[in-house]
Amino acid sequence: MRIIKYGVLCLALLLHAATGLANAVNQTDSLNELSHHSYWRQLLHINPRAWGLLSDASDIKDPNFFLGDPATTSAYEELKRLATAIQSGQHSVYCRFPARTQWISAQLSLQHPDQLLRPCTKYLAWKNKVNAYSASLVFAASYLNSPSSMYGHTFLRFDPKNVETGSKWLSFAVNFAAQTTAEDNSVFYAYKGIAGGYPGYFSLLPYYEKLNEYNKLENRDIWEYQLNFSASEIDRLIAHLWELDKMAFPYYFLDENCSYRIVELFDIARPGQRLSQQFKGAVIPIDTVKVAEQAGIITRVDYRPSRSTELDNLQEQHSVQEQQFAKQIAEGEHPIDDLANHHLSGAKQYGIADMAYRYLRYQVNKKTRDPVIAKRSHQLLQQISKLSKFQATNKAPASTPSQPTHGHPTKMLSLGLGHNNEDANHVDLQFRYSYHDLLDPLPGYLRGASLNMGDLSLRQYADQSIKLQKLDIIEITSISPRRQFYQPLSWRVIAGAEREFSHADARLVPQVTGGAGVTYPWLEQWSGTVMASARIEINPGRNHHIDIAPAIDVSALWQDNSNAIRLQGWFGEFSNGDEVARWQCQLQHSLNVRHALRFILKGEKIAGIKQQTMQLAYRRYF
Repeated sequence: MRIIKYGVLCLALLLHAATGLANAVNQTDSLNELSHHSYWRQLLHINPRAWGLLSDASDIKDPNFFLGDPATTSAYEELKRLATAIQSGQHSVYCRFPARTQWISAQLSLQHPDQLLRPCTKYLAWKNKVNAYSASLVFAASYLNSPSSMYGHTFLRFDPKNVETGSKWLSFAVNFAAQTTAEDNSVFYAYKGIAGGYPGYFSLLPYYEKLNEYNKLENRDIWEYQLNFSASEIDRLIAHLWELDKMAFPYYFLDENCSYRIVELFDIARPGQRLSQQFKGAVIPIDTVKVAEQAGIITRVDYRPSRSTELDNLQEQHSVQEQQFAKQIAEGEHPIDDLANHHLSGAKQYGIADMAYRYLRYQVNKKTRDPVIAKRSHQLLQQISKLSKFQATNKAPASTPSQPTHGHPTKMLSLGLGHNNEDANHVDLQFRYSYHDLLDPLPGYLRGASLNMGDLSLRQYADQSIKLQKLDIIEITSISPRRQFYQPLSWRVIAGAEREFSHADARLVPQVTGGAGVTYPWLEQWSGTVMASARIEINPGRNHHIDIAPAIDVSALWQDNSNAIRLQGWFGEFSNGDEVARWQCQLQHSLNVRHALRFILKGEKIAGIKQQTMQLAYRRYF
C-alpha cells in the first residue's frame, strides 16, 4: 500500500514538473513571439529600416534606456527582464518604463496597468502636472535666417480639459531638437547636422515659451492641428515620453529629425498605424503634417499669425501716408493726441492707433524692454479703447492664408525641350529633392522665399550625349520687400556646379554665389530687388583656377496663386578680366499644385562669347 502511495506521489510530482516545464516553454515561446512584435520594437526605438542587418539595434544607446547592456542586449532579453520584474513586483524597475509595462501586462494578462503603476509616485506626479486631455501637432512656418528651421518645425502640444474656455498658455509643448553649441557657425552646423554629429533630445516646456520663440521673436506664423487621440492613446504617449526623458537620439537634419521623431510618437500613441515607416528618405516638417492629415487624425486647424504678419495685414488696409503717420506716433515724433487733430474719421483713427501699437509690439521683439516704449504702448492702448466703437467700421482683417498642407508636394521632376541660337536642340531632365523655388505654386509657401537642396539637371545634347548640366547642392533666396515699418535685407546663396554654355564640351564649373541687397514693392504684386553679389568659381579655363567675380544682381518678381514672372540680370567681372553677363526671363503657369508649365528665355555672355537659349518644361510635383 505504501509503495502505491509513493508511486502516486512521484507521478504527481512528475506531472507538476512537466506542467511547469510546459508552462515555462509556452511562456518562453510567448515572450519570443512578443519580442518580434512591431510595437515592442517601436517602444525600444529599433529602427525598422535596419531590419535584416541590425535587427535589435536601437537608435538610443543610453544604458538607462535598457535593463541590460545596450551593446549586447536583445529585444527578447529586454522583454523577459521587464516581464520578470513585473511578475515579481519590482516596481522600482518597471516604474522607469510605464509604457512598456502597460503593453507587456496587457499582452501577458498580468495585473491591470493602473494597479501596476500605483507605486510609481514620481511618474504619476509628473503625469498629473502635464494634465494632458488632448493633443495637437504644431507647425511653425519656415524661417530662412536659421539653418535649423529653414524648412519649418513641428512639435506637439498637450492641452488640459476645456482648453477652449481657458487658455493655451497652460498647455505644454513637446519638442525634439538637436543639442548644438554656441560656437558652431552655420556651415559647421549644416555639416554636423547632415552627418549626425549632434545628439537630439525630447523636452517638455510650457507652450507659451515656444510661442514666444517662434511666433514673436522669430515672427513665424503658427499652425495648430488638433489630433483625435483618445484618452488611452494620450496616456500611452505620455508614458513613453517619461521613458525618453534625457535619452539621446542621433540627430540627422535630413531624415531622423524633429518631424520624424514626432511621427514616431504618433505610432506609439496609436499602435498599428506605422506612419513613420512612410518616410524612406528626407523628412520635411510639412510632409509630416500631410501624413497626419492623410491618416485622418487631424480634426481641427487653428492659425496664429505672427506679429509681423498682423502688421503686414494692417499696412495693406491703409495708405502710405497713414502708415507713415502711425510710425511717427509710435516713435514719438507726434503726440498720440494728434490723431484727433488731423480731421480723420473715427475708423481711421482707430486703424492708425492700432497700427502704431502693433508696430511697438513688433519692435519689443528686437530690443530689451524700454520704459519709454512701455509707456507709449499703454497710452496707445488707452486710445484704442476710447475708439473701440469704431472697430466694426474699420476694414476687416486679412483672410487666413492657404494652409501649408495645401501647398505643392516638395519633390519635383521636370522634362524640358530647349533650343539655342546655334540651331542646337536639347532635352533636359531635372529632379529636385526639395522643396520650393520663387516661381512654384504659391499657396502654402512664403512669398519671396526659395529653398532647394539636391537640384540636378541632365541634358541630352544634339550629338546624343547625356551629361550633367547643373547640380545645385543648396540654393536659398529670401526676397523681403522693405516697408514703412521694417527694412529687412534680401539675400541669396547658391552652391553647386553648372556648365558655362549649352555645349556638350563646355566646362562643368563648381561655384558658390552669394549676395545681399534690398527689395521694394513695385506696382501691383511686383517687387524689385538689387543685390551686391559675388561668385567664386573653380575653373581651369581662367588664369587662376580659383577666381572671384564681384557682381550686381538685379531682378523683378510678379506672382499670384497660379502664375509667376521673374526677370533677372547678373553682371560681374573676374580678376583676370573676363566679364560675365547673364539675363533670363522665366514664366510659370501652374495648372494645379502638382502640374505646371515653365518657359525660360535666357542669355549669357562670357569673355565675349554670347549664347541665347529658350526652353519649355513640364514640371510634376510629387
